[in-house]
Amino acid sequence: MNKNFLRSIVMTAALSAGFVGTAAADQMWDFGSLFSNSQQNTSLGGSYTFTQGSNWVKATAVVPMWTASTCDGSAAQPCLFAKYTSGDPNESGLGLTPAPQNEINYPDGIALQSAANNPILSISLGSVQSTESWAVAGCSSMFMSCTTIDSGVGAGTATEGSVKLSDLGSYGSYIVYVPCATGAKCDGSMTGGSNNILVVSATTSVPEPGALALFGAGLLGCALFVGRRRRSAALRS
Repeated sequence: MNKNFLRSIVMTAALSAGFVGTAAADQMWDFGSLFSNSQQNTSLGGSYTFTQGSNWVKATAVVPMWTASTCDGSAAQPCLFAKYTSGDPNESGLGLTPAPQNEINYPDGIALQSAANNPILSISLGSVQSTESWAVAGCSSMFMSCTTIDSGVGAGTATEGSVKLSDLGSYGSYIVYVPCATGAKCDGSMTGGSNNILVVSATTSVPEPGALALFGAGLLGCALFVGRRRRSAALRS
């Protein structure tokens, strides 16, 4: 077989492996379904790490000025709460206690972080009823330098609803919070009711299994091709 043809095959395989190695898959973190029976409708403490295989997402209860809650049991210090309502996924997820209905209430929030190799792509909110306010901020991993990414109020009827937020940008953490007190003006609309929400789910980007191996094979193919070419050139000289 022609040597140049063999070289072309090696180079093509190497480049293909390198491109395939960059592929990624999304992973859904459904917080309502991740709780075991013993954790449902209970406090999870000030922070909790959810794991699926080798991947993880960490949730932390945060208070105004975006500092982590000490979660000492005081009514003024919220803790993460595993809320579960059978038959209604919009009423199951991450909330705060002692907030009303064990959900996020003004002005507290929940910060979400993930491993550096699987950034958060989207966040879904639940229990967002008509005229209830919500907001998401992007911050550093230490909950500093925060920027409000999106905010709004529940629309439509007074029934339970959800809001999905995507195109979040690259931040060290994301804080889901209620920006307005009950009855206050928010985004030009009057918020009403109990005005509290839940974090239902998050989606992260995770490298495909074997992606690194494929990428390594691509690099190895390139190295073999270059090395063989150099040896051939040396023999000819």
